[in-house]
Amino acid sequence: MTLEKNLYDAAVVGGGLTGLTAAVYLARAGKSVIVFEKESGLGGLARTTKLNGALFNLGPHAMYEGGAALRILNELGRLPKGGYASKGSMIGILQGRMVEVPGDLTPEENREWSRLMGGLSQIETESLRSISVEAWANLNIRHERVRLLFLAMCRQWSYCDEMGLLSAGFVLRQGQLAGKGVRYVEGAGRPS
Repeated sequence: MTLEKNLYDAAVVGGGLTGLTAAVYLARAGKSVIVFEKESGLGGLARTTKLNGALFNLGPHAMYEGGAALRILNELGRLPKGGYASKGSMIGILQGRMVEVPGDLTPEENREWSRLMGGLSQIETESLRSISVEAWANLNIRHERVRLLFLAMCRQWSYCDEMGLLSAGFVLRQGQLAGKGVRYVEGAGRPS
């Protein structure tokens, strides 16, 4: 085996969306770039795999309006095709039963849910960086079912299950971005 010695201005480790974005910006700045990826294909968690005829997303296939991902992809001229889901109601599973919000909540729970979600954009998130989402929810949400459904939303916004460790400031900011609209990517990472 012979090894060629190539010199690059930059090496990017990881061929996911972040690594590929970094490589594109470096190349646009006139730098020579090499990307190292351990998987057989590029895309990271934005890929889809086919198993027994079914398609499974390896990670998120949605981007927040007002978030960095759509802004950067638009700047690069690579805005993905996609669309938006309606914001009518939410369905969750709570204690083994499906719960539709607002239909299955009590009037008091509905008022709290509406106040919470309606006021989300007004929350100053920077000061909440050092408190966990779980602690914030325990302090600010009175009804248990509303708190549990809200924490489920937080899991969706953050792609994380550690509500006792995750920053409330970070997750609530993600929720604010989600409130501006979520673009679901059409055909993202479709396997070849």
